Amino acid sequence: DEKISYLTQKIQKKDISQTIEAVGKVYAKDQVDVGAQVSGQIIKLYVDVGTHVKQGDLIAQIDKDKQQNDLDITKAQLESAKANLESKKVALEIANKQYQREQKLYAAKASSLENLETQKNNYYTLKANVAELNAQVVQLEITLKNAQKDLDYTTITAPMDGVVINVAVDEGQTVNANQNTPTIVRIANLDEMEVRMEIAEADVSKIKVGTELDFSLLNDPQKTYHAKIASIDPADTEVSDSSTSSSSSNAIYYYAKFYVANKDDFLRIGMSIQNEIVVASAKAVLAVPTYAIKSDPKGYYVEILENQKAVKKYVKLGIKDSINTQILEGVNENEELIVSSSADGLATKMKLRF
Repeated sequence: DEKISYLTQKIQKKDISQTIEAVGKVYAKDQVDVGAQVSGQIIKLYVDVGTHVKQGDLIAQIDKDKQQNDLDITKAQLESAKANLESKKVALEIANKQYQREQKLYAAKASSLENLETQKNNYYTLKANVAELNAQVVQLEITLKNAQKDLDYTTITAPMDGVVINVAVDEGQTVNANQNTPTIVRIANLDEMEVRMEIAEADVSKIKVGTELDFSLLNDPQKTYHAKIASIDPADTEVSDSSTSSSSSNAIYYYAKFYVANKDDFLRIGMSIQNEIVVASAKAVLAVPTYAIKSDPKGYYVEILENQKAVKKYVKLGIKDSINTQILEGVNENEELIVSSSADGLATKMKLRF
């Protein structure tokens, strides 16, 4: 009879981590489109792509002649309305005194009803004029504030510290803000970056906020960095970001995000990131090579060499990594696990049992 030779290894305790792979893309955590809120010609651009800016720095100047003229006209109208108002107030005060005097004369039968009605009508007419001019002054003050804002809007400044990552206009170009807000530049703070990972539908339930991960850059795959998941979108990528398509039109993905301090600017917007997310881990647990685990209708089992014979032992499985699977029960440490067998004998550096 042919002898069966077995290749075995002792079952040992190992550290094991179960991971899922996910591709990510780098975005700026904070970025803003700086737009024009008034129409006009761009007469000066103070920045270019890559320019570092501080909040309040000049970005662009729109021709302000129209806005300055509107402001000057409104100021003149307001001054005229105020002067007219003061004049009418004086006239109203005089009319009030005349009306009161006429009331006393009429009561003493020293004046006619016609004179009384004339003074009364004059008084109430001037009172209405004063009220109308008051409203006009208020309206012109509002118009003046808006005109000042429009003038201020012609000078475009940075709303935040950051780097200009896009310039959407050229000097001499006319922008129209009547229908929408035209973008002048886009500014991003690159001190901290956001990575959005596409997590497959089958894996999204395995992760949570705080789950640890390792990631690497495609331009330096040997160097790994550590991070933790900061958020998981409640809706799939098609809803979360309609401008970004998922990896497959037939698959469902969810964005999981984490943030990275961008020291030395090693991350750039648009970079692809390879992520390995640790969804479960265990230290010093019994584990065997996954390929040594078999199954039948009764469940999963491994083969143990006992007295030169293969003995089937059913096992309960735990987590697994790319090589090993945790064994929760069914075998003991140092038992001889059969990883291969042959009727012809094996020449190997691994332990060989007959």
